[in-house]
Amino acid sequence: MVGSCGCGQLASSVVGYVTGWFGESGLKALTEAANVNGKNYGFDEVYVCDAAEVHYGFRSWDAFFTRKLRDGVRPVAGPDDSNIIINPCESKPYKVAHGVGDGEKFDVKGTQYSLQKMLGGDQLAQPFIGGTVYQAALSVLSYHRWHAPVSGKVSKTYVIEGTYYDQNRTNTGGSFLSKLPGSSFFGKDTDPEPADVTATATRAVILIDSDNPKIGQVAFMVVGLAEVSTCEITVKEGDSVSKGSELGMFHYGGSTHCLIFRPGIALLSFPSQSGNTVPVNQQLAVVS
Repeated sequence: MVGSCGCGQLASSVVGYVTGWFGESGLKALTEAANVNGKNYGFDEVYVCDAAEVHYGFRSWDAFFTRKLRDGVRPVAGPDDSNIIINPCESKPYKVAHGVGDGEKFDVKGTQYSLQKMLGGDQLAQPFIGGTVYQAALSVLSYHRWHAPVSGKVSKTYVIEGTYYDQNRTNTGGSFLSKLPGSSFFGKDTDPEPADVTATATRAVILIDSDNPKIGQVAFMVVGLAEVSTCEITVKEGDSVSKGSELGMFHYGGSTHCLIFRPGIALLSFPSQSGNTVPVNQQLAVVS
């Protein structure tokens, strides 16, 4: 299942930045982004590729962008502990909201969200009203596949077609994208408000019924930013997924994602909203 829009300019910008993908400055930036866990791996030690081949063996921009991680590079936190929720994407924390209100709009530090618009309807939003929303953003330099935050069964998957290059022309502060690695690809006048894009941009939603009854159903929503509006879901409704298993991927550029939890769940230990990028599969929160 795939939702998509245009995607050329961002890819071209990134190619220019990395000087043919693997020029000196580009490879340095990609490698630094890959070592978010304090390690000192080379690019080819993190990702499945062949350094002896032209362009490390990638036959297209998209093959490079959707590159896979090598086994063991991002171990799953608490694989046998269902109380640990992992980070589904390699991403930088942006906002956490608890008690999301009546489903119309809820405000988080001056940012307004709409669960109904985010999830595509009142019926889908209703079970999550009063719950928790966590939002984070991916750098264009990072890994762009998605992993299951919990173990369970996929109860619903769908793509909501939306805009691309959604932007707020009055936003010149660069509060979101400009703080991410690789942010020079985005001009200040094209910096979208993250809350806006969760309700207007092309996005994919995967509902997972967790094996842990203390967690229950979780909504995982991924959003294409700027030209990045290709969200490919690779699991099907009815599939059983293990924590850390692949759910899908973005294509062509930086993006954002949300995890939405139902009310009544005691969630602890979310990362600092001013913190660094959290590796995929690392502990994101704990349910008590």
